[in-house]
Amino acid sequence: ARASERPRDLPVAPQVAGRIVSVSVREGQHVESGDEIALVDGAPSRDAARQADAAVAQARAAEANATATLGRVQLLVSKGIAAKQELDDARARADAAKASVSAAAAAADNAHRTLGRVSVRSTFPGIITRIFRGPGALVDGTAATPVVELASEGGVELVADVTERDLLRIAPGQRATITFSYGAAPATGVVRTRAAALDAATGLGVVRIGVDRTDAPIGAFGRAVVTVAHRDDV
Repeated sequence: ARASERPRDLPVAPQVAGRIVSVSVREGQHVESGDEIALVDGAPSRDAARQADAAVAQARAAEANATATLGRVQLLVSKGIAAKQELDDARARADAAKASVSAAAAAADNAHRTLGRVSVRSTFPGIITRIFRGPGALVDGTAATPVVELASEGGVELVADVTERDLLRIAPGQRATITFSYGAAPATGVVRTRAAALDAATGLGVVRIGVDRTDAPIGAFGRAVVTVAHRDDV
């Protein structure tokens, strides 16, 4: 089992695909919410944003032209020079041009939001417990390619791998006694969660035990004895 200041840990992955330019943190470093963790090459995102802006400008020009045409046709119809069908057609083209502007503007907004995501930032205060990828590595913009693992500082946990037999006997709320390998005094704790399934590769399940102390260093190893049943007055 391993002690960790993380009631939960979060692999932090970029939201855009590309090549990592830099990683701004190291293992064991404390970060605040909003701190930059890594930077992904922003050139493709900048190109996409420029193309989207050009598409907006083109759509607005088409809308202006369609609106002007509609005005001319309305004038001709009012004078009896043009047919009402021409007015209907001009109005439909103007409406379509207006819709195209809205679609292009939405695409441009999305492109600029994507550009803003090339900087990978922490979403909560915590400690970097592992770095998965460094500068030059490729990421696909999904959780499958995390850059780091960020641990919350909300309390100390012991993360333990247990066998199938023991996993079936353990339940949240059970008390535990923890001894640490670095010689600290034993601590008590409570089972917070247990895995609903076994790891297919190891045949083990994860149990997380909240520890009633905060001085255990991240990465410390220990042993937990969980009380799965007891009798009074024996």
